[in-house]
Amino acid sequence: MKFGLFSNNRWPLRTLGDGWEEEIFEVVTADRLGFDEVWISEHQTPAEMIMAKAAALTKNIRMGSGVRPLGYHHPIRIALEANAMDHVCKFQWSGTPCG
Repeated sequence: MKFGLFSNNRWPLRTLGDGWEEEIFEVVTADRLGFDEVWISEHQTPAEMIMAKAAALTKNIRMGSGVRPLGYHHPIRIALEANAMDHVCKFQWSGTPCG
């Protein structure tokens, strides 16, 4: 059985920075507990920014953007950011996890 996590990065009564740190903590904890994947939603910042920091702190968990509102972002920009994340995380389509 595989387990995943959806992280929404909405933390009432906290600053955005504190919310992002809590989200990264959740991703690192999920990785240590053996979770297979995490999906990070986008609200105030592209999910790739959070995933980039989390990737430096994790070893096995796969990450993906849970939501990318195309009405706010040009599709080419999204493709370029996803491509950059693949390279930063040394992601390989053979199944090597980003992290």
